Amino acid sequence: MFELKAAGAVLVLLFGGLMGMSLSDDMKMRISLLREFQKGFLFLHQEMNYLKEPLGEAARHAGVTLAEPFAGFFESMGKDLEELPGVSFFYVWEEKCHQYLDHTALTEGDIDLILQLGRQLNGLDAGDGSRIMAVFEQRLEEAVKEAKETYGSKAQLYRRLGIMGGIFVIILLV
Repeated sequence: MFELKAAGAVLVLLFGGLMGMSLSDDMKMRISLLREFQKGFLFLHQEMNYLKEPLGEAARHAGVTLAEPFAGFFESMGKDLEELPGVSFFYVWEEKCHQYLDHTALTEGDIDLILQLGRQLNGLDAGDGSRIMAVFEQRLEEAVKEAKETYGSKAQLYRRLGIMGGIFVIILLV
């Protein structure tokens, strides 16, 4: 009987520690995802601004250089924009945003920021919207900075709370 209780206590402690590590890893993944989107966004900006590419083609080219989920996001969006010329850019952007980004480590605020960018880019074509792009470059940089600060201040706390929560549950059950 004692062995069973000890095994259960170890499992509860292990689960608590893993939960804390998982939350910490999600915050780290959020930083990576924001950086990857920032890279794609800058590529999109350069393609539109300097090469005067239409949004669909620029998005397809951006997708080739990125890691998932943004590779699929940009490639699929570019493909849809080229194949469905009458469809609104924002409609495609929003659809792909929810399809590829809803189940990632990005927060609702991050996804809202990405949706705002799509709303602002709606109707723009090659060379247009340089100011809009500059504003969103700044906003993305701020989001990355905030994510890093959050990770720095809370990651270790989450790991410790996970372990302490496991210990607390063990005390309650014993």
